Amino acid sequence: MQNPIASIALSTGAVIRLELYPEIAPNAVTSFIYLANRQVFDHYPIERIVPGWVVDVSYHAFGDPQACYFIPNDVQSGRYLEAAFGTIGLGGYGAPDIAGGEFFFPLENCPGITGKYPIFGKVTRGLEELRRLEQVETYPVSYPGLPDVQINTPVVPVFIERVSVDTFGTDYGEPTRLRGKEKPYFWPTLIRVHKTPGRADETLREAETKRTRETNGMLRMDQVERDLRAEYPDIQCAACWHFPAGGA
Repeated sequence: MQNPIASIALSTGAVIRLELYPEIAPNAVTSFIYLANRQVFDHYPIERIVPGWVVDVSYHAFGDPQACYFIPNDVQSGRYLEAAFGTIGLGGYGAPDIAGGEFFFPLENCPGITGKYPIFGKVTRGLEELRRLEQVETYPVSYPGLPDVQINTPVVPVFIERVSVDTFGTDYGEPTRLRGKEKPYFWPTLIRVHKTPGRADETLREAETKRTRETNGMLRMDQVERDLRAEYPDIQCAACWHFPAGGA
């Protein structure tokens, strides 16, 4: 059986191509394909870049409740790949459970990640784009709920425009979701609309950029959706994350 091939098209015009390894990380691969097929990753800005460590694409479950679940950790099988430059992995919140869609790219050999988070594929094209991303200008924002922890977010957003996966006819089905797990409070409560009929993608991208910059990535439904609906009335729903009372 041929391994799936994924392509990640970025707003820079670059494409990162990946070979996925379902025999090594079946839960991670299935979950990635499942969410890619539902366009959950599309039109989303890369949220975190740590030079010398990782490009962490999203820690908000891509603003979509479809990605708000945990899966079994593939590394518990005892078979796993090293977290190194040129690989892709799925993260989580302290393990052992793994967030179903929050993928990252190690920028160096990361022994602290190896054997903790599943590495489920390798980059076959686009290594130079990962190095370019490592050099983009960032600004600090506070991690939700931990104001002393700083996240490096690109000053000029870089968007994942489209993620597609060629499975060569194999149906990977739905991911195995773990039940009864407490979800991070900053995961989304409303579905993010990727495209709005009659409006160019650039408009939604402007809205995404606006809310990211003005709120430092920490959103509250009442405030942000009101502002975006006023400025972009035919966008059905902006990405909104729930914060406890008195939050962001």
